[in-house]
Amino acid sequence: IRVEAQGQGSGMILPTVFLVSRPLGFDAYLKAYPYHFALPIGDLGRWEKNSPGEMTFSKSDAENLKYSVAFKAQDHHAYPKFALPQEVDLDRITGVLVRGRCAQPATVRIITWAGKNDYYNTTGYSIFPADGQWHVAYVPFSYFIPPAEGMKVGQQVKTISVGIGHSKGDTNQVEISDVILLGK
Repeated sequence: IRVEAQGQGSGMILPTVFLVSRPLGFDAYLKAYPYHFALPIGDLGRWEKNSPGEMTFSKSDAENLKYSVAFKAQDHHAYPKFALPQEVDLDRITGVLVRGRCAQPATVRIITWAGKNDYYNTTGYSIFPADGQWHVAYVPFSYFIPPAEGMKVGQQVKTISVGIGHSKGDTNQVEISDVILLGK
């Protein structure tokens, strides 16, 4: 269920989305979409730090991306940026499939940017629980990216983040095995 609102003098109001269906498994999502582009998230040099805390990137024993954050400010968030490779067919992508886990309580979100310093769009909700367990989430871009006249939703995604906000402790760690762009 997607709820949209408008108000005078309030600026842009992001839509709210309530997911009421049972999520599919990882393989079922891959089968449901003909276009797949697995982002090379293991290439640590492609990530840009984006947090008021100290971020470190590494690989887990399973060669997954892992980032750790030690927060120093009261704002406990980390949204590392990953620029999409130019090989991604932006006309075809409609959403993102993520397999990951977050060690400590936090809100795990997807954020996208249309350009280097452009306004960002973010899920206003956690895409999966931050309970230290592995989870799979598929998020259609239309759930949180407002339509732009003359543009497909994928054309508005040049940079992406699987990040955390409202982290409860002074440190946190996120491990991600897959970030796959899906589409038609």
